[in-house]
Amino acid sequence: MNIIPDTIKKELDLEKCTPEQQQQLVAELEDLVEHRVTAELLDELDTESAEKLKKLMESGSDEEVSAYFEQLVSKNKQVVARAITKTVQEFKQVSKTIGLS
Repeated sequence: MNIIPDTIKKELDLEKCTPEQQQQLVAELEDLVEHRVTAELLDELDTESAEKLKKLMESGSDEEVSAYFEQLVSKNKQVVARAITKTVQEFKQVSKTIGLS
């Protein structure tokens, strides 16, 4: 999944890193964003959507669960944007703390 736009890569000053380091950092950021999106979406689901997801997770295939989750994400783009923003802010703070930027 490519959810970290190039503008954010520039904002994080990843150009200083080797291509391999950039790839690794972006992959880790994307994992963090995906986990945050999942947690925030689950917190915001209405009862009907939560029940449908629960049923799919219990008896549906992985593909059905993924497809429904993607549908939820597409309806909740603000959750994705918020997750990216929070993750990038945290990354920048940690980078400053450990002297990377």
